[in-house]
Amino acid sequence: MAISRIALAKLKEAALHQGRVDSISARSRSIHATYRYPARFSPEFAREAILAFTSPRDLVVDPFCGGGTSVVEAVSLGRRVFANDLSPLAAFITDARTTFYQPTDFRSVEKWVKECFAMKVWTAHSMLANRKEEAFNLGVLDSSELRQVKSLLLAWESLAADIESGEKLARLILLRVGQRSLDLRQHVPSVDEIRKTLIECAEATCHAVLDLGQDIQISWNMKKPTGAVRVECGRAENLLSRQPRRRIAADLLLFSPPYPGVHVLYQKWQVLGRRETPLPFVLAGVTGKTSENYYTMGDRDAKTATEQYMDNYRKIITELKRTLKPGGLMVQMIGFSKPLEQLPQLLQILRQNGFEEVRYKSLATGDDGRLWRGVPGLKWYSATRSSATHSSRELVLIHRHRPSAPDC
Repeated sequence: MAISRIALAKLKEAALHQGRVDSISARSRSIHATYRYPARFSPEFAREAILAFTSPRDLVVDPFCGGGTSVVEAVSLGRRVFANDLSPLAAFITDARTTFYQPTDFRSVEKWVKECFAMKVWTAHSMLANRKEEAFNLGVLDSSELRQVKSLLLAWESLAADIESGEKLARLILLRVGQRSLDLRQHVPSVDEIRKTLIECAEATCHAVLDLGQDIQISWNMKKPTGAVRVECGRAENLLSRQPRRRIAADLLLFSPPYPGVHVLYQKWQVLGRRETPLPFVLAGVTGKTSENYYTMGDRDAKTATEQYMDNYRKIITELKRTLKPGGLMVQMIGFSKPLEQLPQLLQILRQNGFEEVRYKSLATGDDGRLWRGVPGLKWYSATRSSATHSSRELVLIHRHRPSAPDC
């Protein structure tokens, strides 16, 4: 597939994009604003990569889909998507964002919002006291200073689980409310503040999913696209073994894996400083491991962290090469805590698995002929528990798989 100079120029511009400031109303209604998933892809970069390297109805595979940025962009451009993530929270968010909702769903959610807004705090306390499954530990949220917020959010979650339709949409709204109210906040929101946030998030999220649904309908030229998006939850190195009857033949692998040596709280929120809570899992209605190391492919601060990461990365790449069509492309954005040590190891794994690096002169920003970029804002770095971050740059790697190349 020939890549035009214009497509490459747009891809480079999107990769180097440091965060265009759109209007507040437009940004708040964007589907990508429904949840700030840590270390998320740039929507502009994902979109330009898909436009540059695929055609309509091609299959895009993202084995580390996170909040579903590449999935949203691909399906809105008329591409088929297979998405996967180890985190059940990520899989839920991606699925909830790309679900085609019916009018009955929105009516149920509207009724749910009204009921939540009118709920008295003492009613929420009573509902929480009567719940039987209070075995989960909510960390900082179990403290007395957050008792009202905890009771309201969990009571609203109980109501979301009981609505007739639109539960996924209600939970997506609830995640947005909780994140805006608690994550990386230094003060406890009042009851009035959290109620106001509920109304704002409900309106913005409903507009966002409606807009995306319309984009998908136009792109696919059908009322209700079916089979355009498939979302699964599991280990990336087991993609094929989980579906023996389905063959994946990807035209493009597009993803951003966890970064070696860089640890991010994908599964928890930090409240009142660095105090953590696994509340997102509860609000999403999912269960799974919430330990940090489980989602970062290596033990934090361990001497063997890089070795662990590369061993996991090797297993994943060995599996991913089997999902690509002959000559298919793999585009990944990745960062390193120790680039001089970790990048050569990663490139060696790719070569051993038959991946040939593709470099475009027009994309190069570094002396090595590759596309490097600064991490916009470093906001997701500041949300980690580690202050020993040695790199503030990300690298875009483009590889083509050559089936004839010797594999190891």
